[in-house]
Amino acid sequence: MFMRDPKSTSPKESNNLEIKQQNQEFFLVTTKKLGCLLLTIIGLFLFIAVPSFLNRIKEKGPDDKAKQLIANLNKGHQAYYVEYLKFTNIIHDLGIAIKTESDIFIYKTEIVNDKVVKSTATAKNNELLSYTGAVFILESQEKQLTTTIKSILCEGKEPGIQPSLKIISIVEEKTGVLKEVNVECGDNSLPL
Repeated sequence: MFMRDPKSTSPKESNNLEIKQQNQEFFLVTTKKLGCLLLTIIGLFLFIAVPSFLNRIKEKGPDDKAKQLIANLNKGHQAYYVEYLKFTNIIHDLGIAIKTESDIFIYKTEIVNDKVVKSTATAKNNELLSYTGAVFILESQEKQLTTTIKSILCEGKEPGIQPSLKIISIVEEKTGVLKEVNVECGDNSLPL
């Protein structure tokens, strides 16, 4: 009589075993391919993103800092006007902690009229650009009085020249009261 070895498998079991083994090999190969593809995508992402990220975290130049400070002064003037319904020419009143003079720039703020205030960053070095910012009030009387607070930031076209502003005022003839105002960058400056 023929005795079967308990460790041996039938042809059917052997076939199932081969299929399982092939499935496992296919799964491993597919997983390896997907892993390689994923690593390639991550590598490409890092190749593109890292230089851009590094450029952003580099130390900003003095002119970038001056632009940012003038933009902050503009925001401070807007907030001050909303709270007090007037402008101030004292930087400290705006709640912005900056020195009015650094090694590179002199910062000033000045009330032009009751609807316009301007801030300047004047370069001490004639090789750097200077900046001027302004905050101005636009009022419209349609159904009700609407007040809009706008700001502008201008950069000098050439080093050593303080950017000017064009202030366009409309004064009521009978009363002489300033009715409307608009502010633009002057001829020697560019809007930012």
